[in-house]
Amino acid sequence: MRGFLSLFILLVSFGSYAKTGRLNMEWEKVPGVAVYEVELKPGRGKALQFQTKEPVLDVEVPEGSYQLRVRGFDEEGYPGDWSSPEEVRIRPLPPIEKFPADGAVIKYTKGPALDIRFRWDAVKNSVGYVLQLKRGEKIESYTSSSTSLTIKKIQVGQQLQWRVDVLQSSDVLQESRGGFRTFTVIGRQLTTPDMQKLSLSKSEVAWPAVPEAKTYEVEVRFRKLLQKDWSELFKGDSASPTVAMKTALGPGEYWVRIRAKGSLISDSKWADTKYFFKPSLSQLSQSDFLQSLR
Repeated sequence: MRGFLSLFILLVSFGSYAKTGRLNMEWEKVPGVAVYEVELKPGRGKALQFQTKEPVLDVEVPEGSYQLRVRGFDEEGYPGDWSSPEEVRIRPLPPIEKFPADGAVIKYTKGPALDIRFRWDAVKNSVGYVLQLKRGEKIESYTSSSTSLTIKKIQVGQQLQWRVDVLQSSDVLQESRGGFRTFTVIGRQLTTPDMQKLSLSKSEVAWPAVPEAKTYEVEVRFRKLLQKDWSELFKGDSASPTVAMKTALGPGEYWVRIRAKGSLISDSKWADTKYFFKPSLSQLSQSDFLQSLR
């Protein structure tokens, strides 16, 4: 069994490559192997050893040059022969982008464009950085010798992507490990909804449409005459500037709050209005209405 195992370990084909501070490798699966052992031996110091049950390995290791080899162990723990060593070079990890963070939303209401200072972590032994900014399908590249770069007059109301690659020398570019990060810049605030109209006969709330609004967030509360507590009649979003209640509306106090919401633009302030409707004389004479006030 041990000789059989050794033969196949010697025939392992490496699909390994080292990049950006990670050793990411795979090889052919060997019949009879329960555990693989991967060894990285630096020029000086103690060798690094990793074990895996599958013929793949993806680990972060210190930068430097190593001799890499692999062997397998069978179910009883007997090792096979080491594979022939291969030279690999582990380079430092690229920077971690810090600002804007992935998924960040930047609100800017002072004008149509703003300056954004991009920041990232330093990388040891680098000679510079290349910031790539993606606007739609267009990619712009900017070179920096420090860990920050300000790009001026970025238009609000758009979603952008960015990443930072490392210059290891004047002609060697090391790509970012995380790919592009996405952030959104939203602009001025929507106009606050105005002139709310509450109709008891139609059991609805209506207001003039707000330009550029996509939806409206609406809250409607009701309080009976002579009562302290409010009850909720409606809470949710509406695509149109009208909300119909599910129940008939009667005398009492109503509290209506509406906020306009858009795309790549700041939500409006809340429109906050209270309405009071007195009962009619005919309603006051009805015993069931008087009973409802208790």
